[in-house]
Amino acid sequence: MPSSFQSLDDARGDWVWPALIAVGMFWSVAFLVAGALNFHLVKKAVATPWRSLVYGLVLWLVAFGLWFAVLSANQPGTR
Repeated sequence: MPSSFQSLDDARGDWVWPALIAVGMFWSVAFLVAGALNFHLVKKAVATPWRSLVYGLVLWLVAFGLWFAVLSANQPGTR
């Protein structure tokens, strides 16, 4: 499947390490959001498998959004 983004292995420049660190730092907030949503779903008596699915989905969506934003902003020709 072709990708419009370069591989992270091929990324070069001064932006790479700060981007890796920043995405990890901002992604940690997703755990707080997923935990708060899980707490809300526990109070609503939602079954554990559904809560686990929502928790994981929140983490994946935030990770996708963060990486999409970082890679979109740092594609060759966009700077």
